Amino acid sequence: MPEPASAAAEEFGRRLRHRRQAKKLTQLDLAYQAGATLSAISKYENGQVLPSINTLLNLAYVLEIDPGKLISKLQPDTPPTERLGR
Repeated sequence: MPEPASAAAEEFGRRLRHRRQAKKLTQLDLAYQAGATLSAISKYENGQVLPSINTLLNLAYVLEIDPGKLISKLQPDTPPTERLGR
């Protein structure tokens, strides 16, 4: 399995998988209902990438959860000020 893109992506994936399983949906079910691909859902759950805002909203709608629950308190690996060289 490929390495997670970041700690934030890994945690988001864990939350997404947990909620999907709690709703008794397969990855394919979630992909179809959210208008995403099976590959994308797999990548989200494995922490390889984070979804766009639009996709996040679609996923949250299908999973009947506030999108904030999926992303709250996620921390970037590098603070923005370090990325800007400050």
